[in-house]
Amino acid sequence: MEKRRMIINYMLIIFIGVILFLFSINKKEKEELLIFSGAANKKWLDEVCKIFGEIYGVRANVVYGGSGYVLSQMILSKRGDVYIPGTSDFMNLAVKKDVVYKDKILDIAYLEPAIVVHVSNSSIRNLKDLAYKAKRICISNPENVCLGKYALKIFEKNLNETERKLVISKISVYAESCEKVATLVALNAVDAAIGWSVFQYWDKNIKVIKLREEEFGEYGVIQAAICKYSKNKRAYDFLNFLKTNTVKNILIKNHYIIEGSSE
Repeated sequence: MEKRRMIINYMLIIFIGVILFLFSINKKEKEELLIFSGAANKKWLDEVCKIFGEIYGVRANVVYGGSGYVLSQMILSKRGDVYIPGTSDFMNLAVKKDVVYKDKILDIAYLEPAIVVHVSNSSIRNLKDLAYKAKRICISNPENVCLGKYALKIFEKNLNETERKLVISKISVYAESCEKVATLVALNAVDAAIGWSVFQYWDKNIKVIKLREEEFGEYGVIQAAICKYSKNKRAYDFLNFLKTNTVKNILIKNHYIIEGSSE
C-alpha cells in the first residue's frame, strides 16, 4: 500500500512538472514580439528593443532587410506584430495590402537622402558628377528598398535625359538593403551611392555630400504600425513605447531626425 502511494505521488510530481513546463513554454511564446523592419532602423531599434525587453519582460525579435522584402516575408508567413519600414512608401503599400491597421500608424523619425562616398573620394561633389566622374554607382533595389525609390526620383528631378542614362549605365550594384549600400561605400567597392545622411555615423569611412531640399524633394518618414496578424497585446505596448522620450533620446543620439531636431 505504501509502495503504491509512493508511485502515485511520484507520478503526480511528474504530471505537475510537465504542466508547469508546458505553461512556461506557452508563457514564453506570449512574451515574445515579432517585428519586421527596414534595415535603416537597425542602429536605433536594437537599443530600443533591449530597453523595452528590460522594462516589460518581453523579447523583441526583429527581422531586418529591405522594407519591401520584409513586408513580403511578413505576408507570406502571416506572422508579425509590428511593421517598421524605412519610409512611408512601403507603409502605404502595407495599408493597401490590408496587413496593418491604418489608424495605428505612428511617425517616428525622418531620413535625409544624400550622396554618400568613401572618405578618400574627393572627385564626387554633386549629382552631375555621378554622370561624368563616377564609374561604379550603387543604389538599392527600388522594387523592395525605400532608398532605391528615392534615388530614381532624385535622378529624374535633377538630371537631364543624357545624364540620367549615363548614371543608370554606371549602376554596378542594386543593393538589397540600406545597410548593404552603406557597407559597399565604406569598403570603397563603389565610387558613390545615393544613401541616407545618417550613414556617415554608421562608419568612419563614409562621407556624405548633402543635397539641397529642392534636390531630394522629401524626407523619408520612418513609421511603425500594428500588424493585423498580431494577437499580442504587447504590440500596443511597444507602439506606445516608441512615443516616449526614452526612444526620442535614442534616435537623437544615433543622429536620426525627429520633430524639432536640428540634424
